[in-house]
Amino acid sequence: RPHTMGGREMVTKRAALEEDKQNDNMSCKKIFIGSPNNFTFKPGTGGLDDTISDDDLKDYFGQFGVITQVMQLFHKDTGRKKGVGFIYFEDEDSVDKIVLIGAHIVKERVLEAQKALSESRLTG
Repeated sequence: RPHTMGGREMVTKRAALEEDKQNDNMSCKKIFIGSPNNFTFKPGTGGLDDTISDDDLKDYFGQFGVITQVMQLFHKDTGRKKGVGFIYFEDEDSVDKIVLIGAHIVKERVLEAQKALSESRLTG
């Protein structure tokens, strides 16, 4: 993007499911990562734990596109990781690639990635 053909700039549009168009689910630039919900895995091996750093997530997910921010969530009272987090990308194509793959393994931990939609998009 952008593309040129015969010296003219072409405007491209993303192909999308009708459901995504209705839900305004097309231009998401962040993913939510955590324990897998949509497939089976060995118990005790899913989600983010203390062995996975922000740099580990950048190293792995950086292969899909430019990362702008990594945010692992922590419990306020204990300071321990919640096992979930968000990764922000420069481009929505990176998010689409990651979500399409489904399961990701980082440092022997199984993670599932989903588009992280804002609360206003979820509630309408």
